[in-house]
Amino acid sequence: FVQFEESWTDMKGAIERLVQEKSGAIQDMKEFDQQTEEILASANKIETWLDELEKDTPKTTTVELENINELFNLKSKFHALKESCEQMTVKFRELNETGGETLLQGDDLIHNKRDSSFGDLVKQLTKLNARWNEVTAQVYARTAELEHLSAQYGELKTLLVSEAGYLDKLDKLLRKSPENAADAEEISEELDVS
Repeated sequence: FVQFEESWTDMKGAIERLVQEKSGAIQDMKEFDQQTEEILASANKIETWLDELEKDTPKTTTVELENINELFNLKSKFHALKESCEQMTVKFRELNETGGETLLQGDDLIHNKRDSSFGDLVKQLTKLNARWNEVTAQVYARTAELEHLSAQYGELKTLLVSEAGYLDKLDKLLRKSPENAADAEEISEELDVS
């Protein structure tokens, strides 16, 4: 009877430990599911922001620009979009970091990868990362393209101003000299001096 009582006590203790372990695992799973829901909600917000960013990104090509004002307006719009991307990048990185940590925690908790919360989180983060790279890369590329085009316009404008100054000097020299005495060499020397 004593031996039976000891066995019963041992079995009862083992069952209690098993119940505690299961309760702990259930609590861990509840926390994991709650974290997963929060991350999925944040991911959905960023996904919505990306949809808006894509919608707000002008589709105008540089070939379609008709004047310099359109170039500067488009460049300004892309600078605003780029700043918006830079601000959202902080939230995106935080989400990725939190998501990665949660996935590692979930991997330890869940040996069966078919768990829907775990699978949903993996899919959502993978989709979000691909979408983020696709949409923001377009904004950064177009911003760089427009900045380059604007710089080229600035160089052209400087060159045209320089050429206009040169032509004004030439015009003054030609008017100053009598027509028959206008010597090309003299004019060239005077232009080089001034």
